[in-house]
Amino acid sequence: MDFSDVDALATMIKNPWDVGVLLALQDGQPLRYTEIGERLNAWGGRHPGDSTLTRRLKHLEELRLLTVDCLPGTRPRYTITGDGERNLSFISTAVGAARRARQTSGRGRLAQPAGNRQDRPTGSSEGAVRQEVPALPRRTSEVDPTRSFGTATPAETPTPRHEPAPMAPDLARTGQELRGNDMTAPTDIDVTKPHAARRYDYWLGGKDNFQADRDSGDAIANLFPTIRTAVLENRGFLRRAVEFVVNDGRVRQILDIGTGIPTSPNTHEIAQLTTPDTRVVYVDNDPIVLSHARALLTSSPDGSTAYIEADLRDPDRILADPVLRATIDFQQPVALMLVAVLHFLEDAAGPVEHLRRVLPSGSFLAITHIAQDLLPAHMKSDADKTGKRGGVPTFARTKQEFARLFEGLTLVEPGIVSVAEWRDKRPASERPSELDVAMWGAVGRVP
Repeated sequence: MDFSDVDALATMIKNPWDVGVLLALQDGQPLRYTEIGERLNAWGGRHPGDSTLTRRLKHLEELRLLTVDCLPGTRPRYTITGDGERNLSFISTAVGAARRARQTSGRGRLAQPAGNRQDRPTGSSEGAVRQEVPALPRRTSEVDPTRSFGTATPAETPTPRHEPAPMAPDLARTGQELRGNDMTAPTDIDVTKPHAARRYDYWLGGKDNFQADRDSGDAIANLFPTIRTAVLENRGFLRRAVEFVVNDGRVRQILDIGTGIPTSPNTHEIAQLTTPDTRVVYVDNDPIVLSHARALLTSSPDGSTAYIEADLRDPDRILADPVLRATIDFQQPVALMLVAVLHFLEDAAGPVEHLRRVLPSGSFLAITHIAQDLLPAHMKSDADKTGKRGGVPTFARTKQEFARLFEGLTLVEPGIVSVAEWRDKRPASERPSELDVAMWGAVGRVP
């Protein structure tokens, strides 16, 4: 099975509970049927039902994403396979693609949990929106889908996104949800110009993009046909990097700049799955990201998730934002995530250096960046023009230039490598080549 082919994968894995079951088994421990159901219920406040869970387990077994151990005199125990564990982010993306395909074809949506109806009462306190009963999957109930894209001409209006890509089993019950500096729907989106976040969403198979974004994405794909593989591998790096900083690095605060349109699993979902008290602040400069933030970014009861609209080119504004200061304690270690964002800045070193100054000892810096020295020859010779051809100026950098961003930090093993290789458990033969991905990734620790 080619897990990087999301379209093909979406024809085989369509149910959000598939992702839930795999997440329940993600730690590698064999679980009985009842234990899987208990985990899903604890995370989402709802059991999928015996018939649904039985079908999902059988389906995942047929796809060889889990195995069943039936010893004499014992109840069956389910274990995630290597394929299931290594490709969970691809599987989650595929489920989102399948759900959107169901909508587009008019065949209706997957059944929604009872606790997730649009008329469900919510409360708020000091700007924090609280969802009393979480559910799996979530839907964009707090945002009017006709307003979430701002003003657009009929020809440029995208398919309304009533159903976002499914999140992992929702960890929020009464925990603090999103706080932001302006939580109104945007009205100033220029749909005639492509934006990196919306173009990225297009490559991932999302619907939160306009014709200009799709044209830009196609222009890049014509020059670099494996771009979808690259963005999926970048998502895989994000997951592994977050898992590392919260588990191995024991960091409980994450500042994720250049968030992009929410795509499950999001940073806080990954972190709070094993460390529920993690606090996460997302930063992006695209108003359309803000549209979906309230509905998609929720927190565990013990943690906190916030969003601010700001630009990486103005780090002072980010650091001075009261929402950031109310969520992140810079006296304690922080993980700064700059994933697939610095290559849109002509001066990447300036903002990175500025942000690094506030990171205390024990903090981490995670970066991915387009690799100028791994690009195809026809792009390598004129990388800047390639970016301009796609409508979004892009500045690829060499491995040596990338390494300078980590000067003074201790690189986490394996150092600077292709994002597909960074702490990835797949055999080398199953990973895409560094030339197919053309993106450097690394994590550094502040001494």
